[in-house]
Parts: sequence; structure tokens; C-alpha cells
Amino acid sequence: VCDSDPDKCDETAKDYADNPSVIAVIGPLTSTCAEAQIPVTNSARPGPLALVSATTTRVGLTRPSPVTPDEPDSLYPTGIRNFVRVQAADDFQLAALAMYAKRSGARSFFLVADGQECDTDGGPFVVAAQRLGLELAGCAFYTKERGNPARVAQRVVRSRADAVVLPQAAAE
Repeated sequence: VCDSDPDKCDETAKDYADNPSVIAVIGPLTSTCAEAQIPVTNSARPGPLALVSATTTRVGLTRPSPVTPDEPDSLYPTGIRNFVRVQAADDFQLAALAMYAKRSGARSFFLVADGQECDTDGGPFVVAAQRLGLELAGCAFYTKERGNPARVAQRVVRSRADAVVLPQAAAE
């Protein structure tokens, strides 16, 4: 079983690719692991080994995104796609969340981000929300490793936002 350690994921993918009795892999569980496994299984002989994941969500694994412009092409050395996800990519999920906020009566929101969303365009949720007429009342970074939850909560209260958005970690 792979986790988010790219080296472990790479080793596991090599084991799959080297075993002629493996015809497909259900997994990986994380987008980080998928990024490590796709190129390895794509280069398997006699041809790419199929990967099917129900839990990966990073956009660049299957189509280009502004965050990863060289992906997905850089992940598929043979030029043949061998990876499919069952769950919607991050950008679709976040756009749906923005639609839900709008339909629930929110007029403004506070984004608690775990990546660079506050520094750039705000990511897929902010773009979709603003297109729907929702106002960004504020943004703060927070991860388990970085950030003070009490300060973030104070900023949320001061913003007077109608809703708070806490997107799942971007990689998963």
C-alpha cells in the first residue's frame, strides 16, 4: 500500500511494472503517489500498465492546469495515457462547492487556504465564487504545521463573512 511518500510509491510502481501477472492497479490513493507512479507504470513492458484511482483529485494528473503547465504530458513518457480517476478533480469539486454556497444564500466567504490561494488568483473556488457574485471577505493560511487556529478564527469573525471555506489539502 502506498502513501504520500513518493519514494515508496515509486518502488511500489516498479514492483507492479516488473510483475507480468499484474494487468492493472487499483490505486494509488493520493495525488502525490499518482505523480510518482504514473511515469513508472506508463513505461512498463510490453505496454503501459493501467492505473485506476477513486481518490486522487489533482488536476494535472489528467489535464493541464495553470498550476502544473507541463502536466499531464510530462507524466506519460510513452505518450499513451494509462491513468484514470473516478472522483472529480479539485477544480470541479471546488466549483461545485461555490455553487452550493451561492444556493445556500451566502453572499461572502472567508477562505482558509493550505496553499498559495491567498497570493495568486485564489484558486478554483475563488474564481467560481466570484463569477457567481460571491465576495471574498478574507483569506488566511492554515495547516497543521503552520498557523494559529485562534488567530484564523478571529480573522474569520472580524471579516463578517457569511460562509467559511476550508478546502481539503490540495494534493488529495
